[in-house]
Amino acid sequence: MGYTLKLLGIGKNTEKGIDVRVHPTFIKNDNPLASVNDSFNAVSLVGDSVGDIMLYGRGAGALPTGSAIVSDIIFASKHSENFYVCFKNNEEGHKKTKFISDFLSKYYLRLIVQDTEGVLSKISGLFAKNGISIKEVKQMSSTDSNAEVIIITHPCLESSMKKTLEKLNSIQEVCEIKGNIRIEE
Repeated sequence: MGYTLKLLGIGKNTEKGIDVRVHPTFIKNDNPLASVNDSFNAVSLVGDSVGDIMLYGRGAGALPTGSAIVSDIIFASKHSENFYVCFKNNEEGHKKTKFISDFLSKYYLRLIVQDTEGVLSKISGLFAKNGISIKEVKQMSSTDSNAEVIIITHPCLESSMKKTLEKLNSIQEVCEIKGNIRIEE
């Protein structure tokens, strides 16, 4: 459907606070991060004045890891003084920093449903009830009496999606939730 699956570490400074998370994420195939593979890593930044910036290079694998370890050993053998960071490095962060967990995201859902009339109506009604707008729906029939339904949403709150996923299991015609992946654009 035009997406590539990547494991992303995401950090955003929003009006509500700092949004920091790591999870598998779909990104558009034309996003430069979609072409980062193998032992390469990339960092994509967006600056107010400079726009989009991407830093790209080897960051994993046998040679880069071995090089980093040897470099650390050589540095440690040449320096007898200890080095400590000047800030407290813990998960709380600075006391004025507000971290948020109820962030906005688009979602990709893959469902196995009974291939009967009214199923999509029940599902879309549940989404609407929880304040989630559906951007795209694709249904494929399978060999038995079930169908595979793929839903892509407009941006919605994480809490709304969690509530919707819980309620989807209570719809009798929904056999299985096969996938739930966030989408970043």
